[in-house]
Amino acid sequence: MLEEENKLDQEWISLMKEAYQLGLSIVEIKEFIYSNLKEPISK
Repeated sequence: MLEEENKLDQEWISLMKEAYQLGLSIVEIKEFIYSNLKEPISK
């Protein structure tokens, strides 16, 4: 379980870095992450 949470954290961090590098605003970053997380996360 802990390993799964850590993997999810890493995905969030990589999404945040990617969004930041694209120069997105805070609102755009939230939308960007939401659109990436809408896809079902395989367990």
